[in-house]
Amino acid sequence: MAEDVKKWRKIDSSNRPHYLEENDSCLYYMDYQAHGGYSSSNSNNLINNFKREPKHKGHPAWAYKLEAANIFAKNLIALFADKEDLTIAFIPGSKITSDPEFDERFDLLKENLQKLKRSLRFEEPIMVKINREAAHQANARPKPTDIESTYQWIGFQEKPKKLILIDDVITTGAQFRAYKNLVHAHHSEIDVIGLFWGKTFWVN
Repeated sequence: MAEDVKKWRKIDSSNRPHYLEENDSCLYYMDYQAHGGYSSSNSNNLINNFKREPKHKGHPAWAYKLEAANIFAKNLIALFADKEDLTIAFIPGSKITSDPEFDERFDLLKENLQKLKRSLRFEEPIMVKINREAAHQANARPKPTDIESTYQWIGFQEKPKKLILIDDVITTGAQFRAYKNLVHAHHSEIDVIGLFWGKTFWVN
């Protein structure tokens, strides 16, 4: 558990993605190689399995997605172990929940987190109202305003003082920026902290 805590690294001026700002508080756990396949690294293997598409559900390969969700949860819990009154939200994917391509990976992650720490609170103040192309598949990376235009503000069931915002990979920071901007448009006093399983790097 202590080793997992040490593996979480701060995003700062030396490695800050384009859309993150100096006052953004974000951590990431491992490096993720852009366009790297399953075999390029253990990190890529885990994250690519976590992102495994819904069409694989019911097939043997789906077990790898379930295992990745379990490992991601354990890596996160290392940060949460000695803390109470934590409120968590997940940066939503690119598809509405009724779409056949909707990826349930964060539902799986939530289930694992709940098993590991029952006191965690989960909120879903923002939902996707229209589909957009997934950022990693788009010809051009979306801007925060592009992403925000696909969001619908729902609001909090119980407004937190601090919101832990989780996503699997941070590349440009556009999705974090869009989500945080919308939260602060309604509740500027909430402290939003980003946790990312992987941070993208490129190989020439």
